[in-house]
Amino acid sequence: MQSIACGYLLNYFLPCKLGEIPRAWWAGRSMKNGMALGFSTVIIERYLDIVFVGILFTLMVLGGSTYGRTALLYVEISILMLVFAWLVYSMRHFAKRAVKAAAGIFNVNIESAFLQFAWGL
Repeated sequence: MQSIACGYLLNYFLPCKLGEIPRAWWAGRSMKNGMALGFSTVIIERYLDIVFVGILFTLMVLGGSTYGRTALLYVEISILMLVFAWLVYSMRHFAKRAVKAAAGIFNVNIESAFLQFAWGL
């Protein structure tokens, strides 16, 4: 909970949501699964934020709001992200091999963190 509050506070002062980096680091240190899972959860949270903001904008447009172009942009981004997620899921055997090959070029510690991060996503 403290990591979320501190991350949001830093996002208020830092551009481009850079407060998410210390938030993920702090959350990862407090969780038993480590920082790789902390970073993965923040990425998935942002992914879901985009999808649900697109849904909300679409509902607002259907209700008569004038946010049509914004809603269309969020819906397009959401669709692209969902298609990408579906492709990765449907080709997970190839994705696992690619992640394992990419992680294999590093030492054991970095490889382990890389694999935990990919598993968390």
